[in-house]
Amino acid sequence: MKSKRMLYCLPMIIASSTNLAIYGGCFVPMLTRTMANSGDIYPELVDDTNHQNQAALMSMALIGVGEIFGGMIIGNVRDRTSNKMAVLV
Repeated sequence: MKSKRMLYCLPMIIASSTNLAIYGGCFVPMLTRTMANSGDIYPELVDDTNHQNQAALMSMALIGVGEIFGGMIIGNVRDRTSNKMAVLV
């Protein structure tokens, strides 16, 4: 935070990280509740809370991997084309 220009971005960084933490914390319980209500599709997940938590956390890990690869791909698209093209992709 040595640069004064960075201070303009600091509120956006704090808001983004706070939203990510809140929504990430809410997402796992929503996933497990959805799995408990899907007995006709996945009957093995209805009563097994450990399996529900394992599946929900695995999906969170895969979402994180997707964010990493998506950021790298969009970064390359932005470098090679314009911002408008990156938004469309």
